[in-house]
Amino acid sequence: MILYAHAKINWTLNITGRREDGYHLLSSVMQRLSLFDRITLEPGDTLSLRSSGKVPVPEGMDNLALRAASILRDHARISSGAVIRLEKHIPSGAGLGGGSADAAAVLDGLNRFWNCGLEKRDLEALALQLGADVPYCLHDGPMLVSGIGETLSPLPPMPSLPLVLLKGETGLSTQEVYRAFDLLPPSRPADNDQAVRVIREKAFGAENNPHIVNMLQSPAAHLLPEIERLIALLYDTRAVFAEMTGSGSSVFGVYADHAAAAEAAKILAPRCATCILTQTLQPGG
Repeated sequence: MILYAHAKINWTLNITGRREDGYHLLSSVMQRLSLFDRITLEPGDTLSLRSSGKVPVPEGMDNLALRAASILRDHARISSGAVIRLEKHIPSGAGLGGGSADAAAVLDGLNRFWNCGLEKRDLEALALQLGADVPYCLHDGPMLVSGIGETLSPLPPMPSLPLVLLKGETGLSTQEVYRAFDLLPPSRPADNDQAVRVIREKAFGAENNPHIVNMLQSPAAHLLPEIERLIALLYDTRAVFAEMTGSGSSVFGVYADHAAAAEAAKILAPRCATCILTQTLQPGG
């Protein structure tokens, strides 16, 4: 069985509060990208993960895909094993949900591979044990994700837009970024409704771009100033909008058309550790 685990971006990311157990509450508009990891599931006596590609992955139960398989097998009381072959293309520690996408794909794929018969809501509950982005990654359309990732509200279809992703050599830990957020003055939150309107209408520009905000960008840039430099490079190559995704450390630029994005990627590739030409996906894409 072959699976495709698609990356995501956070168009908006508001921090709306904090629970007593320390978890931050969020509200975020998310959309999938054409960039994906390729996963193949094969029969096996035990659970094992074999990775390939240029992007290194954690080993053992530190790998979300393998942990997802273990959680599903325990929940469904399955005795079978599986060989998970992961061809990794999504940069790690980038805010692109690569590990989350892999985990979601494995949950959904093994549910069918092992004939577990679990429904989507059951998989979402298991996904939440693995991370805040994993429940969203079980779906293919844009959504407003809130709470600690457990509340998923489908959004109207959003267009396919050409993007350039940039990432430096240094990453950031999510925990570090949230700690910095707690210590620094918060930025102005996004207006999610207006942000969705701007994206759907492709109405990017000085008047509308301020509706689209990632509240973690400022604390992340405080820890890693290179983030602001990368965003400036995107604007220098005529991006109509640029922002950090997730808790960083990658940023994305939106371009007027695919030709403009391809030209920007050609210019930026020699100047950045990671430069990827991609696009947002419509449902079913």
